[in-house]
Amino acid sequence: MRIAISNIAWEVADDQHVADILKQHHVDAVDVAPGKYFPDPKSADTLDIARVRKWWADRGIEITGMQSLLFGTSGLNLFGTAESQEAMLDHLRAVCRIGGELGARRLVFGSPRNRDRTGPDRRSRARYRGGLLPPVGRHCGLAWRARVPGTQSATLWR
Repeated sequence: MRIAISNIAWEVADDQHVADILKQHHVDAVDVAPGKYFPDPKSADTLDIARVRKWWADRGIEITGMQSLLFGTSGLNLFGTAESQEAMLDHLRAVCRIGGELGARRLVFGSPRNRDRTGPDRRSRARYRGGLLPPVGRHCGLAWRARVPGTQSATLWR
């Protein structure tokens, strides 16, 4: 079994310290929160993305996935208005580009605040969920699983 640790547990300034600990424990994979390295995913530069990937690779650690895909955003809701959904899709396209360049093969869509279901009825919620995330997966070249058993997350993976 391979273990990956998510960098949502520490600050970027502590990456080296964490990389040393991971090496001591023979952990060679991390999941990253893209917002920790790229506050505005749409303007993330290819060279900066390559630097992050190389930094971890130089320490023998592969970036295998991403989490907290919507961290730092506001007004994006899976069950919201068409405009809110389109803005979310636009943001996730940028996040997917970053993930692809980092080599991440799994994207975890937890984002409970962005899945607020107070408005739509049950049928609408199913239509929205089935209609928005699969195109994100196709855009990213990833498959889509509606729910990870035992969690409240959805996962896209390669």
